[in-house]
Amino acid sequence: RQFVRWTWASPCKERSETPCLSNLLDLCYVMHSYLNAHESNVIVLSCANGKTRSAIAIACYLRFTELVDSTMEGFATFLRSRCPQLDATLASQHIPPSLRQFFYNFDESLELNQVLNPKPLFLRAVALQGVPVDDKPCIDIWDSSQRHVF
Repeated sequence: RQFVRWTWASPCKERSETPCLSNLLDLCYVMHSYLNAHESNVIVLSCANGKTRSAIAIACYLRFTELVDSTMEGFATFLRSRCPQLDATLASQHIPPSLRQFFYNFDESLELNQVLNPKPLFLRAVALQGVPVDDKPCIDIWDSSQRHVF
């Protein structure tokens, strides 16, 4: 028997359900290695509510092992199993943009066999287009530690 407590690493600390890409790739690798070590090995995965974080992890694992064609499809598969009363297709359409982008990046990382941006990207400019002349645009920039930067 083996018990692993996995820390959910998020770029936005505890306020985000969207994890770090490298963290989920590592989790998938660990799960896959453990399951392949012996045919009797099983994994029990749980989170606080048994839905969001578990769904993300399972969706990524299903894609990692090529049991589904996309992480979004893996997410819908999880929803159909975990929440049969929900319409998985409809629920998948209401996923936040950050999670949609994460699923896309996860799929791309697997296709490329590497993390998309191994080094941090730096924001150098923000262009606002179509802003009415009478309105003064306002922008707040926050870092991943929830500090107001600008």
